[in-house]
Amino acid sequence: MQKSQADAIVPGLLSAAGASRYLGFSSATIYQMIKDGELRSLLYRRRRCIPKTECDRWIRETLAAQNDDGEDDGAA
Repeated sequence: MQKSQADAIVPGLLSAAGASRYLGFSSATIYQMIKDGELRSLLYRRRRCIPKTECDRWIRETLAAQNDDGEDDGAA
């Protein structure tokens, strides 16, 4: 699979568009998650970037919170 320029800014950093594809949310949702403090981001050359590791952390913590609440994560 070929990455577009919108996906990766530098290795390990995703644009909002790249993070939205990675997490399966709209770009507006990604920006709202950043604003709400759910996702950490940084500015790189005047562009908002989200570390891929930050997306992975969000996934892990969200799954852990759901499992702690007794919700089924869909795994069989």
